[in-house]
Order: sequence, then structure tokens, then C-alpha cells
Amino acid sequence: MAVEARHLNANLRFKDADNDTTLSLHRIHPNIESAQVTQLSEAFQQVRGSTISNISMTVTTELLGS
Repeated sequence: MAVEARHLNANLRFKDADNDTTLSLHRIHPNIESAQVTQLSEAFQQVRGSTISNISMTVTTELLGS
């Protein structure tokens, strides 16, 4: 039996220096690249006017058996 993983979606959480969540993005494409995450962070920092110190990403995956 082979098991395959299929990524369904991802969530990004941006946190400030106090470790408070400042922005959460849900149901984004799970194959987002780090350069795209960096661009989002920089854009959000410019709009908000404060520094993002931590970004976490959670990917939801479905395991399929064949």
C-alpha cells in the first residue's frame, strides 16, 4: 500500500515583536514560495508601519492510500 500526501491549503500567521498575531491569511495556495511570503511581509509592514518579527505557516495535508 502506497501513501501519498496531497496538500489542500495553507495558513500564514504574521506576528509582531510582542508575539501578538497581527495578520492571519487562510486558505492560501500551499506551494507558496518563501520569496512570496517575504514580499507579503514587507508589504504588510509598510501598510501597518510596524515590524513583523515572526511568520508561521501551517499546511493542511490529506493522506491518500492506494
